[in-house]
Amino acid sequence: MDRSASPWRLLTVRAHAEELHAWWPADVSAPVVLVAEPREPSVVLGSTTAREAFDVERLCAGGLRVVSRGSGGGAVVVAPGAQLWLHVFLPAHDARFDQHLGRSFVWLGERVAAALTGLGLQGVELVRERVEP
Repeated sequence: MDRSASPWRLLTVRAHAEELHAWWPADVSAPVVLVAEPREPSVVLGSTTAREAFDVERLCAGGLRVVSRGSGGGAVVVAPGAQLWLHVFLPAHDARFDQHLGRSFVWLGERVAAALTGLGLQGVELVRERVEP
């Protein structure tokens, strides 16, 4: 049986950035794609980002929320309509699931690169090697 053929569920959620980072599907038996739309512009600090490295007061005065997430190292800026923000959830039994973090996203990167190329973007490349900090 090809478990990778299970039907995808597509959900759209509009919420604060910290809520979107904490979101988890109620049913984890099938793959889910969450299209995340932040309610307001935010600077999201990664798990290893030092809050002290930022002038939080100035960012807030400039209209940005400053929040943290439990994953990733870098800080990112998210805003309504500014980017496509997807969360992709795979059940552990899915054939695309890989416990090796370095390989776990390659299949998704290949599909995103193909989709962007199909939309006419030139020079789309998939980085397969580890990015050094």
